[in-house]
Amino acid sequence: MKIDLDKRYPFELVDHESSWLPFNITFLFFLGVSIGVLTSIAIVLLLSKNTPYVSPIPDNIVITPIATPSATIAPTPVVMKWNGTASYYSREGCLGCSPTLTMANGETLDDSRYTLAMTPKDVRAYKLLNTKVTVKNVQTNASIVATVTDTGGFARYSRIADLSVATKQAIGCKDLCEVEITPVD
Repeated sequence: MKIDLDKRYPFELVDHESSWLPFNITFLFFLGVSIGVLTSIAIVLLLSKNTPYVSPIPDNIVITPIATPSATIAPTPVVMKWNGTASYYSREGCLGCSPTLTMANGETLDDSRYTLAMTPKDVRAYKLLNTKVTVKNVQTNASIVATVTDTGGFARYSRIADLSVATKQAIGCKDLCEVEITPVD
């Protein structure tokens, strides 16, 4: 099959061997690229010269830094403190206790020890199990150091703690009393 070039390339109506048009376009293209490359090289060489930096500040002016006060801000210590109503629990009247009277720390409830139970949420959040806390009767200001040994469901009765009989008697509480509980440092 013979292809007629004049139909396939209708824009090529000029004989290339006798025309100067393709040569001029190619030459001008390469000339433009060459000028662009040479210009870029010249700009890079001019910008990379090691010219000395001249300060805008005269030499006879001395600049002294101003001392700024550096105040150190001490972090505010977090004071854990619980205020509210406390009830008590004993071997004879322990609502919700296990039949063996085993507390959350694995020991058996002892009415003669200074212990208390706090809400499970607080014991878990602040890792209070087996820690010493100060229990203060708000009305009498009497206080005692007791150990958190148990958790309980007394929060549903709007209470923050259950005191052992010994803790209750040491701070002068009746069945219910207002207390303030703070961890011992």
